[in-house]
Amino acid sequence: MPRARSAFTRAFSVALALLCLAVGLPGAAQLGQGQGPQLKLVTPRIDQPLADPIVIQALARPMPGRGIVSVQAFLDDEELGLRTRAPYRWVVPLPEDVAAVYIRLVAVDNSGAQTQIEQLVTFQ
Repeated sequence: MPRARSAFTRAFSVALALLCLAVGLPGAAQLGQGQGPQLKLVTPRIDQPLADPIVIQALARPMPGRGIVSVQAFLDDEELGLRTRAPYRWVVPLPEDVAAVYIRLVAVDNSGAQTQIEQLVTFQ
């Protein structure tokens, strides 16, 4: 039996999608239509200090009936590489004298839909 979603969860999902569309976030169309894969930055966590080397790990889940083709990572707009299967993980040295790093992840599924997330992680 499928689990019922609460009215709050549905309303929050719709509000989040509308907010993303209003501010023009990349991947907002996929979020609003429910077409792109789910993508989450697992590490580094924003509430933990950065360590050397930085371990960037992503969790990507496809929509039902689809598969993940690739996940690509960027650190401060420098491409780190492409992973075609889990674990989606990159280990990179911490740049010298860094106060923060900008991480961008892009996941693509086998229908061509993509989701992009961006996160600024500060050094504590």
